[in-house]
Amino acid sequence: MADYQIRARSSTEDIFWYRFVKCLVMEALERSPKSTRLHLVLAFLEHMKLENKYKALLHLTNTEAIHPSPLEEFAIYHLKKRIEQRMIE
Repeated sequence: MADYQIRARSSTEDIFWYRFVKCLVMEALERSPKSTRLHLVLAFLEHMKLENKYKALLHLTNTEAIHPSPLEEFAIYHLKKRIEQRMIE
């Protein structure tokens, strides 16, 4: 099997894996909707792994409304700026 085919299959498997993890996080959010860390994990998955900037920004905005801790506020700010920079480019 060519190296390209291995990478393509691996990439497809990774996407399925991250979608599965996203489903698990969504189920956890149904049980505890005010968990800022779960919202941050979901935003990270959407942005970095599933490459969905708009959903990531939506989750970050929802997380801000829950009143996160200062450390989580910094993580939200940092990830938002990173997404905005990529949107500009």
